[in-house]
Amino acid sequence: MLTVMEMLSHPTFSDFRLITNRSGLNNRIRNANILDWESGEALDETFSPGDFVVTSLAPYRDAPEIADLIVEALIEKNIAALAIKDIYFSNVPEYISELADKRRIPIFMFTEASTADVIHALKSEMSFFEINQSATRRMREILYQTIDEADIDILAREINPFFTNNLICAFGIPFDFESKEMILEQMATDYQNHLNTISVDPEVSYSILFFSVGICIIYTDQRSKRDLREGLRSLVEQFAVDLEDFAIGFSDQMGRLSDIGLAAKQAIYASADAYMNHMDLQNYSDMGITRVLCPLRGDYWMRSYYEDMLDRISDYDEKHDAHLFETIKDYIHSDGDINAAAEISFQHPNTIRYRIKKAQEILGITNAMDFRIQLYALVRLSEINNLLVDWRL
Repeated sequence: MLTVMEMLSHPTFSDFRLITNRSGLNNRIRNANILDWESGEALDETFSPGDFVVTSLAPYRDAPEIADLIVEALIEKNIAALAIKDIYFSNVPEYISELADKRRIPIFMFTEASTADVIHALKSEMSFFEINQSATRRMREILYQTIDEADIDILAREINPFFTNNLICAFGIPFDFESKEMILEQMATDYQNHLNTISVDPEVSYSILFFSVGICIIYTDQRSKRDLREGLRSLVEQFAVDLEDFAIGFSDQMGRLSDIGLAAKQAIYASADAYMNHMDLQNYSDMGITRVLCPLRGDYWMRSYYEDMLDRISDYDEKHDAHLFETIKDYIHSDGDINAAAEISFQHPNTIRYRIKKAQEILGITNAMDFRIQLYALVRLSEINNLLVDWRL
């Protein structure tokens, strides 16, 4: 089931104006319904908790006091949200707004869309996966296209109209990368089933996007001085019970919505670093050299350098049925300890020593320190490319 906030990303709702606070935006929508000529007595039979109710209040245009009673009764029914087309009424009384805030029921006013269009969008056009597909498409446009800040703001608010400037992103990659599609599909289902258990501050707006390689969480708080890391961590912990199966990366905190693409890239790179280092959580600011290798891996000079080294090692492995590259990876993951590399690869230390020396000859690197650095870069770039193969970041 969708939340009110997720549904608002559909173009039909582009002119919806929230006239209450934001506390009910994560309400789950169970059904869509139109309020037409129902009397107070008929409300119990017609409307149910979780309904997204759309109306112009036309039957009560000459009796505003009855309209107020009807709206009050709907709020008491614990509907998901109420949308009022502003033909006859442009607002609700303050006591109605306060009641809606107390019961966490958002009320919207809208002008352009027809009630039929709204109901159609609610009932038939949008599923969770269509919402997700639309949101990820917009995020990819932000990440991949050269667009100005104003257009980025527009695309970001199409993902979530309640995003604010104070933002942070997280990204999670499944440790079982070979089974990522199945894991992410199950995670998306779990997310829908547990939406009503997720609790955030009313000042917070967030969206969770499911990509082919991982999960992106965009978290914003309209309080400009707020430290977002703790709030994002709390949301991540609520999200599902099996997050230990994910390598999570946190971006730096940003102060402009137009930096959403930068924050998402930082989170993706940090999650890749967490994955490669077998960490549950990594902050972008703590990444080290991977912070440089991730964004530069597609650069011409970096790519040609990497491919040249890899081709030399691969050619030797193919011609001699050797395992130099696997040995190089074990050697680097063992921090250059020959005995440790031998242990994890079930080889004799002399075999490891011979292969590393052979790699040094093939690559033509005489300086020992330079050799270690370049082997590290080769292994790291290989792992980064394998993880981010579907990304043009």
